[in-house]
Amino acid sequence: MILKDKIYSSSLSTLSSIAFLENGWDGYKAPAFSLSQIGTAYNILSDLEGNPRVYPTGFGAIQIEYGSDEKEYLEFEVYPEYIRSFQVDPQGREKASRIDEWTRQSAKHYKKFLYA
Repeated sequence: MILKDKIYSSSLSTLSSIAFLENGWDGYKAPAFSLSQIGTAYNILSDLEGNPRVYPTGFGAIQIEYGSDEKEYLEFEVYPEYIRSFQVDPQGREKASRIDEWTRQSAKHYKKFLYA
C-alpha cells in the first residue's frame, strides 16, 4: 500500500503556483500550462488523494508522483492532449499507459493500485 492520507495543502499549493507560470518559466522555452491541464491535475489529486509530489516539467507536462519506497511507484504526466501514467507494482513490474481523458473509471483503476 502506498498511502492512505488526504490531499496535503502542499500538493494543491504547488499546483496553484504552476497555474501562474508563464511561457519561458524555466529560463528557456518551457510553455505555460493550460487551464485544462491544471483542471485535470486537480481532478487526479482530488480523486486519488494522498500527498504526491507535484511539479512542472520543461516538456510541457505537470508531473504527479506517488510512492512510499523504491518498490511501489505511480506517476502521471499531464499534457495538454493526454495523460501518461507509469507504475511499478510491489513485485517490480512496470507498466506505462496513455490516458486520453481522466474519468471516474480512471480514478477507480488507479485507486486499486494505490490502496491495495
